[in-house]
Amino acid sequence: MRKVVFAFVLSCLFSVSVIASGPAPNAQPAFRDLYWGDPVDKLGPVQLIREIDGVEMYRRQDEDLDLGSLRARNIYYGFWDGRLMTIMFSTTDARRTYDVLVAKYGEPLMSNPIIKDAGWMTNDTIVSFEEDIVRNRANVILASIKIMDEHQAWRAEQLKKDAASW
Repeated sequence: MRKVVFAFVLSCLFSVSVIASGPAPNAQPAFRDLYWGDPVDKLGPVQLIREIDGVEMYRRQDEDLDLGSLRARNIYYGFWDGRLMTIMFSTTDARRTYDVLVAKYGEPLMSNPIIKDAGWMTNDTIVSFEEDIVRNRANVILASIKIMDEHQAWRAEQLKKDAASW
């Protein structure tokens, strides 16, 4: 399932990288009071959870897990090159989470009712929803198109360097 979500995110990323060359003039917050590209210190006190492929994942120490009428199980913030690139959270109410995403972003560009996943895209954000029926939760990923594109280019360059050293 994660491969399907990742493939969707990458396909959206590459298909819109040309039109997503800069932030919108009237940029909207990516999540709460955070904007894509914000520095880590905008989160306040944090705990580094892990680093993978140059992306540092943090959790706020004083996180408010209430998302309106929903309650998040967790909220993680991913930074690459010192800039906010992705936000991930999960809830225990998949149906309501999906409905809120539709209310915020409209009908999904891609949806699969069999495996219960969906995706949306705005001028600067990719949104991915996945229902995890085994763990009884919904997983949501918000990602900056522009910064993700830069990260993927950096990652490809790193892989070339690694391959050349073999």
